[in-house]
Amino acid sequence: MHRTGDTARRAASRRLHAMDAAAEFVVTIGGFVVLSAVLGICVYLAWVVVPLFVGGSHETATEGTMSSSAPLEIVLDPYTNAGGLVGSDGMFRTLLVPTGEIAGEMSLSTEHGSPTAVSVNRNGELVAAGYADGSVRLGAVGFESTLIAQDESAAEFERIDSGYIARIEDGQRRVVVTEELGEPVLLRKGEGAVTAIDYRVDPTGKKTLVALRADGTVLVNSVRTIRPLGGGAPRTKLSTNAFELADDGELPHWVYVTGDGDFVLAVWESGRLERYASDGKDFGLVETVALVEPGVRITDTTMLLGAKTLLVGDSEGAVSAFHVTDDPRRDFADGNRVVRAHKMRSSDGAVIDISVSVRDRTIAVLHANGYIDVRYESSEKHITRFKPAIENPVRVSLAPKNDAVLVLGEDGSYQMDLVKLGYPEFSAKAVFGKVFYEGGREPEYVYQSSSGDDASEVKMSLMPLIFGTLKATIFAMIFAIPVGVLAALYSSEFLSGRVRRVVKPSVELMASLPSVVLGFIAAIVVAPFVQHHLATFVLGILVMPLTIIVAAHLWQLVPISQRRRLRSGQHFVLVTLTLIVGGLLSAWAGPMVVRGWFSPDSFDASMIAGSYEPLEAGEVPSWAGDRVLSTNTVRRLRAQKIGVVDGVLVRPVGTVDQAGVLDRAGLRGGNLQRWLNGEYGSAWPGWAVALFPVVAIIVWLVQGLLLRRTMDSWLTGKTPVVIGLAVLMKLGVLCGVSLGISVALAHLLGTMGFDPRDSIFGTFSPRNTLVVAIIMGFAVIPIIYTISEDALQAVPKSLRSASLGAGATPWQTAVRVVLPVAGSGIFSACMIGFGRAVGETMIVLMATGNTPEMSWNIFSGFRTLAANIAVEIPEAPKDQTHYRVLFLCGLVLFLMTFVINTMAEVIRRVVRARNAGL
Repeated sequence: MHRTGDTARRAASRRLHAMDAAAEFVVTIGGFVVLSAVLGICVYLAWVVVPLFVGGSHETATEGTMSSSAPLEIVLDPYTNAGGLVGSDGMFRTLLVPTGEIAGEMSLSTEHGSPTAVSVNRNGELVAAGYADGSVRLGAVGFESTLIAQDESAAEFERIDSGYIARIEDGQRRVVVTEELGEPVLLRKGEGAVTAIDYRVDPTGKKTLVALRADGTVLVNSVRTIRPLGGGAPRTKLSTNAFELADDGELPHWVYVTGDGDFVLAVWESGRLERYASDGKDFGLVETVALVEPGVRITDTTMLLGAKTLLVGDSEGAVSAFHVTDDPRRDFADGNRVVRAHKMRSSDGAVIDISVSVRDRTIAVLHANGYIDVRYESSEKHITRFKPAIENPVRVSLAPKNDAVLVLGEDGSYQMDLVKLGYPEFSAKAVFGKVFYEGGREPEYVYQSSSGDDASEVKMSLMPLIFGTLKATIFAMIFAIPVGVLAALYSSEFLSGRVRRVVKPSVELMASLPSVVLGFIAAIVVAPFVQHHLATFVLGILVMPLTIIVAAHLWQLVPISQRRRLRSGQHFVLVTLTLIVGGLLSAWAGPMVVRGWFSPDSFDASMIAGSYEPLEAGEVPSWAGDRVLSTNTVRRLRAQKIGVVDGVLVRPVGTVDQAGVLDRAGLRGGNLQRWLNGEYGSAWPGWAVALFPVVAIIVWLVQGLLLRRTMDSWLTGKTPVVIGLAVLMKLGVLCGVSLGISVALAHLLGTMGFDPRDSIFGTFSPRNTLVVAIIMGFAVIPIIYTISEDALQAVPKSLRSASLGAGATPWQTAVRVVLPVAGSGIFSACMIGFGRAVGETMIVLMATGNTPEMSWNIFSGFRTLAANIAVEIPEAPKDQTHYRVLFLCGLVLFLMTFVINTMAEVIRRVVRARNAGL
């Protein structure tokens, strides 16, 4: 029997060793698999993203020589086999790039001679020619492609009249030049030849022609094409608005009209630009700008796609981009000004020629040393740089598909280079830095992946998305951490085991709620409730905690014998009743505070009623006389009872029926939403509400340092009732002092011109940060609660016993002994909750407006990295810039969580090592 028992034990030992080895193997392999999966995800994200940071490339495809000289303008075939060249002799020649032959010629001349000015835009879609007699011809030239049978030509590439036939995979393609130029139309005003001309079209199809005549007359023409119903050739009709140049001296070398037809830009080689704008009837000079530094001359200009940005190349080799934007200072009559958005420098010598893309904002720049720079204007990305093998290049042209660059030499030589742009819209600056976008006043962070206009810039800054992710996470954690940690502390240290066994699984069950359900509840239930009970909700954030604190102080007045009779479940009932009382107090206090603090005053009533008059010049504050009437300036003026109406400083006069005015305006009793929207009201009520909790915490800490020991000594030996009343009175005094300091600081900040509606408060949106913070908090609280409660339970019982035995109360033991020892676990819980909040998608997607903006306003929406990926990845073309930027969003999100979790683990190890001896 003894041997049988030993045999059984040895057999069991072998089985245990085998099971232990198997478990160790499975755990090890599982760990490696998990690490490999995480690393694989990171590697794949990086593999998709890295091409964004790689520049473009080029390779020479064709070289040759043509029989004509360098042209004034170039129109390229979409297949890069042919080019239409507009010569100085007025001839339009078709160059076959593979062979160098001229396949056909067409004259642009009239009976009055060759053109004196030519404008070719959008690769020939808009052609305008001006002549010596003051007439113009308008139309279009281009290439028409048709598929033909394979047996029509045996050659791979064959010349035909005004075109070519080329073999393709499934047949042959015939490409021929098409032209549609109208009859000459005589300009009605001005004298002399047309010396400069520009022809543009806006997204609605409205065409505008600007022409400069030799006598300095500028004609801005709205172009209409009339097609007779009975047939016949179409006729061009011009509706002309003429004006004289302000300077009678040298004529400008270039004249442009912006794509919307609102401005005329006259540019001189010396660097001067004159901007003319219409007042609704006539054009007039409104602004004169120096585009280059003294001593530098302009060598070439052109307009980018959309004709709202002027590109200027200078003798120093730089290319600058200028556009017109609104001017808050209103230094000029039309309230706009010309600003420099970009300056792309080069060491390759003076700019000879600039060619712009008809697809996007890519440009090709030819420099004096023969080098070609291909760049992207918005991102300022340097795509590629090369030097063609021809002498004295004078013209450069980008192909319509951005896949080739044609360079022409002075002697008729040419070279076609195939280029791959890669991802020109992307650069580190465009994604993580501020970019000066067309129409903007200054560089800014903008994310806008699509637009309704081909000329619009791609805006791919990730900063609004990163900001939105952090904003959602921070506000959610502000709500979740106190609730989760304090709930864990209560259930671990004060709740009976029987009740805890029910409460903890119930809270953990919250973690199983799908985020889409929480998002649905936020959008359908919480957001409308907050919108309709905004005052109650906002004041409740302050009233509810204060109610609980007051209830806790009142609890101290209850005799100890009565308190000990209550069990844990009954304590829970009392807490629930306290919350109900807090809710009722919030419902009462919210509207009351709005009526008392957020109602319009007499100044607002006068402004609403229109009872005001302009200030005299001597009454304008000295600090506001030369300032832009920004929001901050308007706030400061309002603090001095000065209003701003349509840019004019006014003051209230007379008396108005305030009650009647507010009744008609719907503001009787105040309206918190309209106050947030900035329709009326001073700044101090908002500051008072925002500052009160911060000031209260500071006041409490200060009294703890200065008064606590004195008060504890005075209360020694007093009865529990006296102690309870004294502590309750102290709470009331501290709240009163905090409120007084908050109101005083609020008035001070308001007088200084600071307004919370420019920072933490602002325009109200029903789906806002506050709603997301609360709902996301409910998603994070179970995680923080569970891990924190486990960490608190893991604290040795001996520490609690030692503390209680030394005379500490259960609360002192919990806060000063148990909580610090469990700090590493609680910190880990918070960091895990932080990671959960960072990656949240559906709650953010459904409970916010999903608008990428950078504002700390808790009543506005935002967009997070995760939500952006979920919304846009289905529509992003595979392997395009947008697609890869979304993967970059995923990589940034991955790195954010990785760095945060790594830091949390390091801190957790330090704290754990410090407490290891316990």
